[in-house]
Amino acid sequence: MHLGFPKTATTTIQAMLAANADRLGPGVAVSPKDELTLKLRKNALRYMRSGGKFWFKWRHGVAMREMVRKIDAMDFETLLISDENMVGIESGKIFDPPGGVDCAAWVKRLDAALSGYEVTYVLYTRDPAPWRVSAYNQAFKMRRVTEPFADWAVKHDDLGGPARIVEELRGFLGERLKTLDMADEIGPGKLMGRYLLELAGVSEERIAGIVVPPRKNESLPPAAIEFLKCARANPRLRGARYRDLVRLCARHPDLFSKEFHA
Repeated sequence: MHLGFPKTATTTIQAMLAANADRLGPGVAVSPKDELTLKLRKNALRYMRSGGKFWFKWRHGVAMREMVRKIDAMDFETLLISDENMVGIESGKIFDPPGGVDCAAWVKRLDAALSGYEVTYVLYTRDPAPWRVSAYNQAFKMRRVTEPFADWAVKHDDLGGPARIVEELRGFLGERLKTLDMADEIGPGKLMGRYLLELAGVSEERIAGIVVPPRKNESLPPAAIEFLKCARANPRLRGARYRDLVRLCARHPDLFSKEFHA
Protein backbone atom coordinates (compact mmCIF):
# COMPACT_ATOMS: atom_id res chain seq x y z
CA MET A 1 0.00 0.00 0.00
CA HIS A 2 1.71 3.18 -1.23
CA LEU A 3 0.39 6.07 0.91
CA GLY A 4 2.55 8.87 -0.52
CA PHE A 5 3.65 11.37 0.78
CA PRO A 6 2.36 14.01 -1.66
CA LYS A 7 5.10 15.71 -3.69
CA THR A 8 7.42 12.70 -3.48
CA ALA A 9 6.99 11.68 -7.14
CA THR A 10 3.69 9.91 -6.42
CA THR A 11 2.20 10.87 -9.80
CA THR A 12 5.35 9.63 -11.56
CA ILE A 13 5.11 6.31 -9.73
CA GLN A 14 1.41 5.96 -10.51
CA ALA A 15 2.01 6.69 -14.19
CA MET A 16 4.75 4.04 -14.23
CA LEU A 17 2.46 1.46 -12.61
CA ALA A 18 -0.39 2.23 -15.01
CA ALA A 19 1.87 1.99 -18.06
CA ASN A 20 3.33 -1.35 -16.94
CA ALA A 21 0.35 -3.07 -15.34
CA ASP A 22 0.64 -6.03 -17.73
CA ARG A 23 4.42 -6.33 -17.46
CA LEU A 24 4.85 -7.04 -13.76
CA GLY A 25 4.34 -10.76 -13.85
CA PRO A 26 1.63 -13.30 -13.02
CA GLY A 27 -0.24 -12.68 -9.81
CA VAL A 28 0.77 -9.01 -9.50
CA ALA A 29 -2.08 -6.51 -9.85
CA VAL A 30 -1.91 -2.72 -9.51
CA SER A 31 -4.30 0.07 -8.63
CA PRO A 32 -2.51 3.38 -9.36
CA LYS A 33 -4.90 6.02 -7.99
CA ASP A 34 -7.78 4.72 -10.08
CA GLU A 35 -11.43 3.80 -9.65
CA LEU A 36 -10.70 1.39 -6.77
CA THR A 37 -9.79 4.21 -4.36
CA LEU A 38 -11.71 7.08 -6.00
CA LYS A 39 -14.45 7.39 -3.37
CA LEU A 40 -11.94 7.06 -0.53
CA ARG A 41 -9.84 10.00 -1.65
CA LYS A 42 -12.84 12.15 -2.54
CA ASN A 43 -14.42 11.80 0.88
CA ALA A 44 -11.14 11.95 2.82
CA LEU A 45 -10.20 15.22 1.12
CA ARG A 46 -13.70 16.63 1.52
CA TYR A 47 -13.56 15.78 5.23
CA MET A 48 -10.22 17.56 5.65
CA ARG A 49 -11.29 20.61 3.64
CA SER A 50 -14.66 20.87 5.39
CA GLY A 51 -13.04 21.21 8.79
CA GLY A 52 -14.11 17.75 9.92
CA LYS A 53 -17.73 17.20 8.88
CA PHE A 54 -18.86 13.78 10.06
CA TRP A 55 -20.86 13.17 6.89
CA PHE A 56 -17.69 12.80 4.81
CA LYS A 57 -16.04 10.57 7.41
CA TRP A 58 -19.08 8.30 7.35
CA ARG A 59 -19.01 8.18 3.54
CA HIS A 60 -15.29 7.38 3.66
CA GLY A 61 -16.11 4.38 5.84
CA VAL A 62 -18.75 3.23 3.37
CA ALA A 63 -16.23 3.65 0.54
CA MET A 64 -13.65 1.54 2.42
CA ARG A 65 -16.08 -1.32 2.83
CA GLU A 66 -16.99 -1.07 -0.85
CA MET A 67 -13.29 -1.14 -1.81
CA VAL A 68 -12.67 -4.25 0.30
CA ARG A 69 -15.58 -6.02 -1.40
CA LYS A 70 -14.02 -5.22 -4.78
CA ILE A 71 -10.61 -6.45 -3.61
CA ASP A 72 -12.17 -9.67 -2.31
CA ALA A 73 -13.57 -10.30 -5.80
CA MET A 74 -10.22 -9.71 -7.55
CA ASP A 75 -7.78 -12.43 -8.59
CA PHE A 76 -4.22 -11.69 -7.47
CA GLU A 77 -1.35 -12.87 -5.31
CA THR A 78 -0.07 -9.35 -4.63
CA LEU A 79 -2.04 -6.13 -5.08
CA LEU A 80 -0.10 -2.87 -5.20
CA ILE A 81 -2.34 0.12 -4.39
CA SER A 82 -0.97 3.66 -4.76
CA ASP A 83 -3.04 6.67 -3.67
CA GLU A 84 -1.60 9.47 -1.52
CA ASN A 85 -5.02 11.02 -0.88
CA MET A 86 -7.12 8.07 0.26
CA VAL A 87 -6.40 8.83 3.94
CA GLY A 88 -6.66 12.59 3.52
CA ILE A 89 -2.95 13.42 3.28
CA GLU A 90 -2.67 16.61 1.21
CA SER A 91 0.47 18.47 0.16
CA GLY A 92 -0.62 21.76 1.70
CA LYS A 93 -1.22 20.15 5.11
CA ILE A 94 1.83 18.01 5.88
CA PHE A 95 3.75 20.98 7.33
CA ASP A 96 0.88 22.13 9.55
CA PRO A 97 1.65 22.57 13.26
CA PRO A 98 1.07 19.49 15.47
CA GLY A 99 -2.61 18.60 15.71
CA GLY A 100 -3.46 19.94 12.27
CA VAL A 101 -3.57 16.56 10.52
CA ASP A 102 -4.44 13.25 12.18
CA CYS A 103 -3.28 10.79 9.55
CA ALA A 104 -2.82 8.01 12.10
CA ALA A 105 -6.56 7.74 12.81
CA TRP A 106 -7.34 7.41 9.11
CA VAL A 107 -4.67 4.79 8.49
CA LYS A 108 -5.93 2.83 11.50
CA ARG A 109 -9.39 2.78 9.91
CA LEU A 110 -7.93 1.61 6.62
CA ASP A 111 -5.80 -1.05 8.30
CA ALA A 112 -8.81 -2.39 10.19
CA ALA A 113 -10.83 -2.58 6.97
CA LEU A 114 -8.01 -4.59 5.34
CA SER A 115 -7.49 -6.89 8.34
CA GLY A 116 -8.10 -9.94 6.16
CA TYR A 117 -4.92 -9.24 4.17
CA GLU A 118 -1.21 -8.97 4.93
CA VAL A 119 -0.58 -5.29 4.22
CA THR A 120 2.72 -3.42 4.03
CA TYR A 121 2.54 0.38 3.95
CA VAL A 122 5.08 2.58 2.14
CA LEU A 123 5.85 6.29 2.45
CA TYR A 124 8.43 8.12 0.36
CA THR A 125 10.07 11.17 1.96
CA ARG A 126 12.44 13.95 0.86
CA ASP A 127 14.47 16.87 2.23
CA PRO A 128 11.92 19.01 4.15
CA ALA A 129 12.95 22.52 3.01
CA PRO A 130 12.49 22.09 -0.76
CA TRP A 131 9.60 19.70 -0.04
CA ARG A 132 7.70 22.51 1.71
CA VAL A 133 8.27 24.82 -1.28
CA SER A 134 6.97 22.11 -3.61
CA ALA A 135 3.94 21.60 -1.35
CA TYR A 136 3.18 25.31 -1.51
CA ASN A 137 3.55 25.37 -5.31
CA GLN A 138 1.13 22.45 -5.60
CA ALA A 139 -1.40 24.08 -3.29
CA PHE A 140 -1.11 27.30 -5.30
CA LYS A 141 -1.49 25.44 -8.59
CA MET A 142 -4.64 23.74 -7.27
CA ARG A 143 -5.98 27.16 -6.18
CA ARG A 144 -6.01 26.16 -2.50
CA VAL A 145 -3.58 28.98 -1.70
CA THR A 146 -3.36 32.54 -3.00
CA GLU A 147 -1.02 34.18 -0.49
CA PRO A 148 2.76 34.57 -1.01
CA PHE A 149 4.98 31.70 0.11
CA ALA A 150 6.51 33.75 2.95
CA ASP A 151 3.07 34.32 4.50
CA TRP A 152 1.96 30.72 3.94
CA ALA A 153 5.18 29.36 5.42
CA VAL A 154 4.52 31.14 8.73
CA LYS A 155 1.41 28.99 9.19
CA HIS A 156 3.08 25.84 7.83
CA ASP A 157 6.37 26.04 9.68
CA ASP A 158 6.70 22.49 11.02
CA LEU A 159 9.51 21.02 8.89
CA GLY A 160 9.38 17.99 11.17
CA GLY A 161 5.75 17.34 10.22
CA PRO A 162 6.40 14.43 7.84
CA ALA A 163 8.76 12.74 10.32
CA ARG A 164 6.15 13.12 13.06
CA ILE A 165 3.49 11.51 10.86
CA VAL A 166 5.87 8.62 10.12
CA GLU A 167 6.49 8.04 13.83
CA GLU A 168 2.77 8.18 14.62
CA LEU A 169 2.08 5.54 11.99
CA ARG A 170 5.03 3.41 13.06
CA GLY A 171 3.60 3.43 16.58
CA PHE A 172 0.88 0.99 15.54
CA LEU A 173 2.08 -0.40 12.20
CA GLY A 174 5.56 -1.28 13.40
CA GLU A 175 7.70 -2.98 10.77
CA ARG A 176 4.77 -3.03 8.37
CA LEU A 177 5.54 0.63 7.65
CA LYS A 178 8.43 1.14 5.21
CA THR A 179 9.97 4.52 4.35
CA LEU A 180 12.34 5.53 1.58
CA ASP A 181 13.94 8.83 0.59
CA MET A 182 12.83 9.60 -2.97
CA ALA A 183 16.40 10.75 -3.70
CA ASP A 184 17.44 7.08 -3.58
CA GLU A 185 15.48 6.47 -6.80
CA ILE A 186 16.49 9.62 -8.71
CA GLY A 187 19.34 9.63 -11.18
CA PRO A 188 20.75 7.85 -14.24
CA GLY A 189 19.82 4.19 -14.38
CA LYS A 190 17.38 4.45 -11.48
CA LEU A 191 13.62 3.89 -11.48
CA MET A 192 11.16 5.87 -9.37
CA GLY A 193 8.97 3.27 -7.70
CA ARG A 194 11.50 0.44 -7.87
CA TYR A 195 11.22 -0.18 -4.11
CA LEU A 196 7.48 -0.76 -4.44
CA LEU A 197 8.01 -3.21 -7.29
CA GLU A 198 10.61 -5.12 -5.28
CA LEU A 199 8.26 -5.33 -2.28
CA ALA A 200 5.55 -6.66 -4.59
CA GLY A 201 7.89 -9.44 -5.72
CA VAL A 202 8.45 -8.22 -9.28
CA SER A 203 11.52 -9.92 -10.74
CA GLU A 204 14.69 -8.05 -11.68
CA GLU A 205 14.21 -9.13 -15.29
CA ARG A 206 10.76 -7.56 -15.42
CA ILE A 207 11.90 -4.41 -13.62
CA ALA A 208 14.62 -4.01 -16.25
CA GLY A 209 11.92 -3.99 -18.94
CA ILE A 210 9.78 -1.29 -17.32
CA VAL A 211 8.54 1.47 -19.63
CA VAL A 212 9.05 4.91 -18.08
CA PRO A 213 6.34 7.41 -19.16
CA PRO A 214 6.96 11.18 -19.21
CA ARG A 215 6.91 12.85 -15.79
CA LYS A 216 3.67 14.54 -14.75
CA ASN A 217 2.44 16.94 -12.08
CA GLU A 218 5.80 18.56 -11.45
CA SER A 219 5.80 21.70 -9.32
CA LEU A 220 5.39 24.98 -11.15
CA PRO A 221 8.61 26.96 -11.57
CA PRO A 222 8.90 30.07 -9.33
CA ALA A 223 8.53 32.32 -12.38
CA ALA A 224 5.23 30.62 -13.25
CA ILE A 225 3.98 31.14 -9.70
CA GLU A 226 4.78 34.86 -9.92
CA PHE A 227 3.08 35.06 -13.31
CA LEU A 228 -0.10 33.45 -11.95
CA LYS A 229 -0.12 35.80 -8.96
CA CYS A 230 -0.18 38.72 -11.41
CA ALA A 231 -2.92 36.99 -13.42
CA ARG A 232 -5.11 36.59 -10.32
CA ALA A 233 -5.05 40.37 -9.89
CA ASN A 234 -6.92 40.70 -13.17
CA PRO A 235 -10.68 40.46 -12.45
CA ARG A 236 -11.25 39.04 -15.94
CA LEU A 237 -9.14 36.00 -15.16
CA ARG A 238 -11.40 34.10 -12.80
CA GLY A 239 -12.99 30.67 -12.72
CA ALA A 240 -12.51 28.59 -15.85
CA ARG A 241 -10.21 31.15 -17.47
CA TYR A 242 -7.82 31.07 -14.55
CA ARG A 243 -7.94 27.25 -14.37
CA ASP A 244 -7.05 27.04 -18.05
CA LEU A 245 -4.13 29.39 -17.47
CA VAL A 246 -2.85 27.23 -14.60
CA ARG A 247 -3.07 24.12 -16.78
CA LEU A 248 -1.20 25.90 -19.57
CA CYS A 249 1.62 26.86 -17.18
CA ALA A 250 1.76 23.31 -15.81
CA ARG A 251 2.00 21.79 -19.29
CA HIS A 252 4.71 24.17 -20.48
CA PRO A 253 7.12 24.85 -17.59
CA ASP A 254 9.85 25.34 -20.21
CA LEU A 255 8.32 28.74 -21.00
CA PHE A 256 9.47 29.92 -17.57
CA SER A 257 12.98 28.46 -17.66
CA LYS A 258 16.19 30.43 -17.88
CA GLU A 259 17.21 28.43 -20.94
CA PHE A 260 14.09 29.53 -22.82
CA HIS A 261 14.88 33.19 -22.26
CA ALA A 262 18.63 32.93 -22.86
